[in-house]
Amino acid sequence: MTTASAVPRFLYGHWGKLALVVAVLAVVVVVRLRPVTVDRYPVALATVASETLGTGTLDARTRATVAATIAGRIDSLSADQGDQVTKGQALAHIDDADLRRQVAAAEAGWRASQSSVVRVKADQVRAQAVVDQAQRERKRIEHLREANLASVEIYEQSGERLAVAEADLARSAAAITEAEQQMSAAEENVRLFQARLAEATITAPFAGTVVRRERDVGDVVVPGTTLMTVVAADTLWISAWVDESAVDAIAVGQPARIVLRSEPDTPRVGTVLRVGREVDRESREFLVDVQMTDPPAQWAIGQRAEVYIRTAAAAEVVSLPWRFLRTRDGVDGVWLDDHGRAMWRPLSLGLRGLDAVAVTAGLAVGEVVVIPVVGPAAMLRDGQRISGR
Repeated sequence: MTTASAVPRFLYGHWGKLALVVAVLAVVVVVRLRPVTVDRYPVALATVASETLGTGTLDARTRATVAATIAGRIDSLSADQGDQVTKGQALAHIDDADLRRQVAAAEAGWRASQSSVVRVKADQVRAQAVVDQAQRERKRIEHLREANLASVEIYEQSGERLAVAEADLARSAAAITEAEQQMSAAEENVRLFQARLAEATITAPFAGTVVRRERDVGDVVVPGTTLMTVVAADTLWISAWVDESAVDAIAVGQPARIVLRSEPDTPRVGTVLRVGREVDRESREFLVDVQMTDPPAQWAIGQRAEVYIRTAAAAEVVSLPWRFLRTRDGVDGVWLDDHGRAMWRPLSLGLRGLDAVAVTAGLAVGEVVVIPVVGPAAMLRDGQRISGR
């Protein structure tokens, strides 16, 4: 190889590397000078609410387990799961043939006791008549005795007859008391069997919805056997578990948003109705019952839901969605659109909500906050050209 041929090769290699460097620099310059596409958020006044999250299930404050109070066989059911019922409406009936016979026997005994009262009262009338006659006879004989026209024996016999008549009268009075007491007992016995007969018809304790039916026609039940569960639809609430760190923040009467798993895009309005006073020792959570003021048309006891309890709120304040907030060197701040170029500005933050945060200093209404559409916000730098969309 000659020296003349080696020199061009050296030059070719040098110029090739130089061209590569120039190309890379050109790409860097283009990339750095090309505007970064950003999302824009015009700063405005809004209400920022601090909310505490709880998860739980749908339940009802007013619910009842409808159970049998007598033993027997179910011969009819008048309601099923999902049915709307009114207070006092018949839900089920237990065969009452034996109870009807018991009522008939009790009524017959009561009528017999009434007849007994009539009879003993008649005996009293007769005993009173005998006493009256004995008293008249006694007085007549006393007059004769005073005139020495009656013997001592006759006088004493008249006294004995009067004493016997008065004893019979007293006995008849006692018999009346006893008969009346027996009649009262027979009447109470009738009421008892009539009440048991009425218990054969099982009714709804209040207006509501049947959420569960556990027995069928033909089942034999005993006192305490559960037939149905009824809840009042106007007392639906969410029993939510909330972290113990929110104990001081939760109070009765606070507004809440309720999001059912069945309708995640339709939050419901709720109010804190009851706050538990015991923390679960494993989960470190406590129960909060949030009443649902506008329940959906279709619901099911036990379905899951999230509740967002508003514990504090600031109205008409400068606010910022969380996704626009950035941290640089440990300081919270935002990137602003300064006439088409990015500008960093530190902020002072106030009340923090789930979706937004209140800004106490650093932003003014009308300013525009930006974040890159693609890539981290760190790719922005002061003076970087930006283009909004």
